[in-house]
Amino acid sequence: FPGSTPPTQRRAEPHHTSGHTCRQRTARHHASVRAVPVDRVHEHSFSLSAHACHSHPRISAPAPITHHSPPLPRPPPSPHPPMALFSDAVRIVDRVWARAGSVKDMCLRDEVANKRLTYAVVCQTLKYSNTLDEVIRRAKFKPNTIVSKAELHVYVYDLLFGDGLKDVRKKTPGLKLVLGNRHKFENALKQIKAKLGVETDEELIPKHLRDYESLIPRYVRVNTLAISVADAITKLESNGFKLVNSVEELEKRAFCRD
Repeated sequence: FPGSTPPTQRRAEPHHTSGHTCRQRTARHHASVRAVPVDRVHEHSFSLSAHACHSHPRISAPAPITHHSPPLPRPPPSPHPPMALFSDAVRIVDRVWARAGSVKDMCLRDEVANKRLTYAVVCQTLKYSNTLDEVIRRAKFKPNTIVSKAELHVYVYDLLFGDGLKDVRKKTPGLKLVLGNRHKFENALKQIKAKLGVETDEELIPKHLRDYESLIPRYVRVNTLAISVADAITKLESNGFKLVNSVEELEKRAFCRD
């Protein structure tokens, strides 16, 4: 129409002004971001994004800045054996004597904290049971209201054949009593070894238990990518093992092939 402004000119002016204003505001906000501390960058970045997007629809909000803290390092495992290990072992030994279940089943229950070590302590205590009875008798020590028979066996086993009850935290009255009579148990063990004429601790285990362990077959699979079956047999024979024809012929230091 005569005297009116062309449509193209009316659209160009606000677009130019809006773009100019957006660039000025963006520049000012960028300058303010550079001046703030690092820990407040997220807050100012969000203010910049919201203001710029409101001024210009083509500017999209950036992804929020998140700060991830590095995971805390785990503390190293304690070198001290926990008292719960001996408590579980004492309870299981007592139940085995009462024929309340098998060692393996009771050691695998949920209430047992360290199943592997508890199983080892229980099995070794039962293997040395006859020797422990004799040691306790020679030391003139008897179960009482402070320490039970199962506690005596587990504590004396670890004292003489295990780690020596070293650095055990939170000692119970029964454990303190055993540690206070350490020299009596050690002298009794020396007397037993001298009487039997043995030098190693393994010789104190009853022969049928030692023979039973040695006769449990072990199965070995040969990795033919690393060594051939013939070479594996040759190496076993060079180390003192004997090749037999069947499982029935197995004895100490003997092996057979499937």
